[in-house]
Amino acid sequence: MTTPILLIAYDFHPFVGGGGAVRMLKLAKYFHRAGRDVHVLTGGFETRNADASLGKQIDGVTIHVANPDPIQPGLDDVVVRTPAKRWAGMLIRSILPFPDNRFRFLPAMYHKAKSIIRDNGIGIVVITSPPNTMSLLLPLLKHAFPDRKFVLDVRDMWALDPLLAPNNDFFRWEQRMLERYTMRRADHVVSVTPGYHAWICKQLGGDTKASIITNGFDEEDFRIETLPVPDDGFVLGYAGAMGGLSGPHSVEPVCQALDLLLERNPSVRDTLRVKLIGNCAYAGPMVARHECADMIELVGHLPHHESLLTLSACHALLHILFDLPLTDIIYPGKTFEYLRMMKPILVLSRAGILRDLVLKLKAGEAADIGSPAAIADAIERMLANRTQLQTAYNLIPGNYEPFERGALAKQYLQLLDSL
Repeated sequence: MTTPILLIAYDFHPFVGGGGAVRMLKLAKYFHRAGRDVHVLTGGFETRNADASLGKQIDGVTIHVANPDPIQPGLDDVVVRTPAKRWAGMLIRSILPFPDNRFRFLPAMYHKAKSIIRDNGIGIVVITSPPNTMSLLLPLLKHAFPDRKFVLDVRDMWALDPLLAPNNDFFRWEQRMLERYTMRRADHVVSVTPGYHAWICKQLGGDTKASIITNGFDEEDFRIETLPVPDDGFVLGYAGAMGGLSGPHSVEPVCQALDLLLERNPSVRDTLRVKLIGNCAYAGPMVARHECADMIELVGHLPHHESLLTLSACHALLHILFDLPLTDIIYPGKTFEYLRMMKPILVLSRAGILRDLVLKLKAGEAADIGSPAAIADAIERMLANRTQLQTAYNLIPGNYEPFERGALAKQYLQLLDSL
């Protein structure tokens, strides 16, 4: 009989529908299909972009909620902290080393996890972060259950986070110490990119307890009736975060590039359209200030299925990374869904592994996120190729097959069994 598995993910269905919740949801889905007894512990202390349809994929998976009075899931972002509270949190964290504001939920998550492990005979615990506070559960639970195996799943970096706040040398040093302490008490650490893996091996003093299992796409998500691509014009689609309260406006350089294109060739207004899928609360006012505002459609947040449908009706896809240090080692999770859609990808980022991946696969164009002129040039190249996209770019299944979620989950299970 196989040992039961507990996945600890602060963000999970039904309270969170996108972002980091997807990786753990897909692992839970395919672990259960492989015949494993899967339990998930999630927070329920806040809700963001809840997507009810995702629950159908994890029938048979037991979901435990740490909050005894969970917040009602909702499609729209719920802002639970005012800017004043955010600033107060950063001030306190500049003195005390806790990683993020979820620290106050750590006791509830810890006590709930202990009861689940004890009552269900859990043998393996996988803890995913961020939020990085959840990583602190690992040494606590390892102390309580020294005979169980604990895996830390690192979706985004901790001490290297380009959006770390407060962003000062003392706080980063504190977080490096906490990160190293936590990782060294894990039985294994899994990360999602080669850059993360190199950093983790440095923290661990070697690679014997570290592995890379990337994010991916779920082939079943693409069993959809795609929408037709318009015969006229050219539509660029983007789905994801757009910055604002939690970071810089990632679509600002796109607007600057479109304004530049309009200066070069005003007729591009009749040809080019950009669809932005995601929370547009902060992007909307920024877009309105630009000459190109009428070329941009603010779609807003959509459930995952509808997001894929909307992107299927686009000629090409925008892939944007913030113009910040350390983003050169990041593959955003949607990278592999973008590849699976077999549409040209326009990567806007600093030089790094994302640009390298797309250019190596000849799957699209790339431009420096800090150069509106370079972005405008890349868009012009795509417009020039719009009648022959399949031949101009290497849009073939070989680009995406290694990143199928079912195969990646099988790889993950083999790793867990080896422990």
